[in-house]
Amino acid sequence: MFKWWTTLALELKLIFKNPFYLVLPVLFAGWMFWLLSMPRDYGPLDLLTHTQDFHKLAHTMTLGVAFLLGTLLVRRDLQLTSFEWMKTFPKSLAGTIIAKYTAGMLYLSTFTVAMAVVYISVGVFQREETFNQFALYLFNDIIQYELSYAVTLSLAMFLTAIIPHRIIYLISFCTWMFGTFFMDIFIISRGGLFPLKTFHLNQFFLDSLLLTEVWGLHFLWKEIWFSRLFVLGFTIMLLIGVITLLKGHVSKRQKNGWRMASSVSILLAFLAFMPYGFVWADHLAQVGVAESEAYELEELEQDYQLIDVLSYQIDMHRRLDDTIEASAFVEVNADSFSDEEALYFRLNPLLNLDALTWDNDQLNYEQEGSLITIPLDNSMVNSDSVTLQFSYSGPLTMWGHRSGREKYFSFLDGENIFLPSAIAWYPLAGDQPLFIKLDNVTTSEEYDFEGSRHRGRADYHLSLTGFQETIFATAPEVETDRGQQVFSKENGTEVSLYGGNLTNYRPVGEMEAVGPPSMEKRFEPILAQFDTVNSYLNENFPTETHIGKMVFFLPGEYMRGYLYNGVEVNDDVYTMNSYYNNYPELDGWYVSDLTQSIIHHHFYGDYNMNWRFGWSSLEGLVPEFVYMVLLLDHYEMTEAELIEELSMLGIYEFLMSDNDDYDESIPEEYVQEEIYIKEQGRKVMNALKEGRIDEVKRFLNNLYEKEIEPRSEQGLPSPEISHDVWEEIWEEVMVDAE
Repeated sequence: MFKWWTTLALELKLIFKNPFYLVLPVLFAGWMFWLLSMPRDYGPLDLLTHTQDFHKLAHTMTLGVAFLLGTLLVRRDLQLTSFEWMKTFPKSLAGTIIAKYTAGMLYLSTFTVAMAVVYISVGVFQREETFNQFALYLFNDIIQYELSYAVTLSLAMFLTAIIPHRIIYLISFCTWMFGTFFMDIFIISRGGLFPLKTFHLNQFFLDSLLLTEVWGLHFLWKEIWFSRLFVLGFTIMLLIGVITLLKGHVSKRQKNGWRMASSVSILLAFLAFMPYGFVWADHLAQVGVAESEAYELEELEQDYQLIDVLSYQIDMHRRLDDTIEASAFVEVNADSFSDEEALYFRLNPLLNLDALTWDNDQLNYEQEGSLITIPLDNSMVNSDSVTLQFSYSGPLTMWGHRSGREKYFSFLDGENIFLPSAIAWYPLAGDQPLFIKLDNVTTSEEYDFEGSRHRGRADYHLSLTGFQETIFATAPEVETDRGQQVFSKENGTEVSLYGGNLTNYRPVGEMEAVGPPSMEKRFEPILAQFDTVNSYLNENFPTETHIGKMVFFLPGEYMRGYLYNGVEVNDDVYTMNSYYNNYPELDGWYVSDLTQSIIHHHFYGDYNMNWRFGWSSLEGLVPEFVYMVLLLDHYEMTEAELIEELSMLGIYEFLMSDNDDYDESIPEEYVQEEIYIKEQGRKVMNALKEGRIDEVKRFLNNLYEKEIEPRSEQGLPSPEISHDVWEEIWEEVMVDAE
């Protein structure tokens, strides 16, 4: 043991006396402190996302140091011919290698210590957060740093034991790049080989589901720790391999013993991979389910059955194994299927339909994947309404990927719950598909939700049992008692369920926020803006969009489609991307964008969820004119202030731009349409400049009542305002009033 300690002390002395190695942890700490402390005018400012962004580059750079150190530790006195005489020393080669490895790990741990010190200093003293708020993420980063250094150092030593020549430096560099950025960008993201993530050396991926405190570590812990178990086994295998390869001056018996140890270590590494492999076997099976369900884009052009559902009553119980058993009573208006031969419903393909009854009688049905077909008989058609009871059970965790990124369509795992309505965790009326197939240049055969599905309105009553944690739903909670939560809403679209590291906040006002704890400081000013804008809109522009007084701040990586830094409406509630909404203050542009988004959804509800209507359409200009009225009437802006505000958003330059600068490649009909829209926009702006605010209000309200609201009531896919109706109402309201 004395010999081992002496060897360790010598190796540490050789490392820490080198100025190059000594200064690197200091530079690393200074770099991290500077990046986390510098003021930012863009992007999220929460500690989690900033540190993760830092780790992606900085930790990867330190792995290059680990490769260099591992190579030198072996080459310096174990591989060079001039040091052959050292192998005659009366000390164990295995002990020497372990001492060198330990010295290398102790040096590399200085980067981990530097990271932890800066993390705590910035979090507690600069960001004024409590240690408990980020302790979990700090603990995870410390473990990941050490494990990444362990496997990288052993890999470098193993490669050097195989290749004794100077070319090992080039090979180590290539391995460093291949095991980090190349594997991340080309193999995992573009190649879609997500199960190979465990072979990525630092695990701080450019795109990762970990960058959210709502779910992140809380949800992915099983996969993370199974991966770490394999990496630990792989590291031990490499170290034993190093000893086996360098055993040049030992007896044949000892060589055979180390060869046997290498064989055992390979077997143990394989066994350690098994739990991680089973996780990914499940994931890939879930992708197979989505693939079998997916429709080609061309198939979406067909007409689908639209059934008028009057009400849902859903009782769902969660089992101990994170599966569910549920019953759903679905009342359907018989007039909506009087001309049909069968009723169609969609139920998540992972769920088993155990029974289907009507008036306590079993019904015949066919189930193919998610599609449930119910043949109709005369007694059902002749009724005013039909109430069907679906009894079903099964798991609800479904993994997928899109555009080179992992994506969970849904999950129910411990306290982590993500059950969007579109995944059909309860029976959805009609035969519209749950998944569509997307062709993408980076990865082929991708699958996603069918985002344009008809969303009829119904009454919902939902009872949840067996859930130990608080569940948040896109419906008001009406009762909580001894492990049971009850939600109910009338005339709503659909219902989604969320659970995890979420909190709710209701300041003075009617709006309520649900989001991650770090967003709590942001809730009050955002909700105040919602209250102000909604109060004005409800008083001056009453609509029937049925949006609840709730805002969900959820990570866009998990949500359907793409959540930008504005507002979406899903299942009758507002949703905002928690990643892009963690700014320190509500600056002018942010308030303007937020206000415009609220106005848009006030008129159009959840239509066009992913993108607001552009300015080059009459329906796209309506929210802009309402925004102008709000600025002049409520905020009492002057004309100069109004123009400055509109110029910041770009709408003023659009309306006032010349009509002779169009690209010749643009079709003439599009050019003429935009010219017409600009002319109409200038008319409204001139009326506002003349102080005719009340008349513009009346014009916009009449436009809504005559053109937008009827289409909304019919459930049409998008609002549309014709030129004739626009001009007719303008003539009635604006011209006649002059």
